[in-house]
Amino acid sequence: MSGTYAIEKQECAAVSKKTKTDGSDQPSRLDGQRPEQQEATSKTKQPSAVSRRTVVTVGAGAVAASVLAACTPDSQLGAEPGTNSSAPPDSRGGASQQPPERRTPPEQRETQPPPETRETPEEPPPRREPPVSAKSKVYIVKAADRVAGLNQMMTWFGMDFAQGRDVLIKPNLVSNDPYPAITHNDTIRTVVAQLRKAGCKDIVLGESAGLGRTTQVLTELKTQALCDSLNIKLTNFDDLSSEHWESFSFDGMFWEGELAIPKLFRGDHAVVLLPNCKTHNLGGHFTMSLKLAVGITPVPRRSALHSSGNIPGWSADINAGFEPDLVLMDALSCFVDGGPTRGTLAHPGLIVASKDRVALDAVGVAILKAHKSTAAPIQKKIFEHGQIARAAELKIGVTSADQIELVCDDEATRKQLQSILDVG
Repeated sequence: MSGTYAIEKQECAAVSKKTKTDGSDQPSRLDGQRPEQQEATSKTKQPSAVSRRTVVTVGAGAVAASVLAACTPDSQLGAEPGTNSSAPPDSRGGASQQPPERRTPPEQRETQPPPETRETPEEPPPRREPPVSAKSKVYIVKAADRVAGLNQMMTWFGMDFAQGRDVLIKPNLVSNDPYPAITHNDTIRTVVAQLRKAGCKDIVLGESAGLGRTTQVLTELKTQALCDSLNIKLTNFDDLSSEHWESFSFDGMFWEGELAIPKLFRGDHAVVLLPNCKTHNLGGHFTMSLKLAVGITPVPRRSALHSSGNIPGWSADINAGFEPDLVLMDALSCFVDGGPTRGTLAHPGLIVASKDRVALDAVGVAILKAHKSTAAPIQKKIFEHGQIARAAELKIGVTSADQIELVCDDEATRKQLQSILDVG
């Protein structure tokens, strides 16, 4: 690519997204306690041929176990140990012309050692891979209090992924408007506290509001003061020099050539996304986890996105370049019409979490439908939405609603959202 975002070194690598199946985020009860591990949930993605310019990411491989089977000849079946099955029967049966078998006197048989037998070494048991769930779990907590709901969710989901790792937090700070236009400060504070409790290393909060307004927005929101109070680093993606970006591409990508995103998303950092639940009347249709990725692209590239006539598809493509460890959506309140900065308010009172961005956004659209959104795009079938359909096509997450498993502490909410997902 051109401009200050060009990367000097060029390499090519086949990149596969990392699949993590630690299973620690699968609760067995709804009491706010960390559950026993029940099953490993994996999200299988198709590898893409990716053009890289700097760091090469090595994809995870699959391990196959082979089983050796020992076969016994038919002639040996039914034979007593230490005997020859081909020996003729006793002459008293009259079936053989051989002389009678010489018998050993009883007194000698008592002292004679038993015939030597050869033990066959026992084959090791075959290695069995753990069962793989075909469904992505989306966790939902019904909450009246933001901090309490977030703490319950993160205890429930499990934060072990952060232990011993640096963490990158990507909020939604698109403007200086109040929540739910942007991520609430209490959400950031609570997430940082839980990450520290999990034993993470350094924490970076990164953002780009776009349109060259990031510095102004962060100043008006006093985000630097918030980060200072939490002892975390604030990074304005707009200020990153070219060596801090990394490009990727894949066949059929809507973006022309390669697309650069910050290396923070492509390295060893654990990635936490903090989207809101809202409609987007400027062509995106809705803004949740997939659309949040627009804020990690170089500002000069975004004009092509906004003039493409396909903001949803282009937004989904960005997500092929990285994989989050946790997506945590604050849907205590949402915009059911309008957006992204102002709109018609509703109050679902929900905290939603998943590793699967497609599954989470599908549930988010179901939440908007449940709260009577009249926005025309929201009336579509959920998996016909541009963002979700494109992300499903790219195997970024689930490909249909029946691959989503809702885990909720409020049965009425679960049933309502499940019925909407079933219908679409």
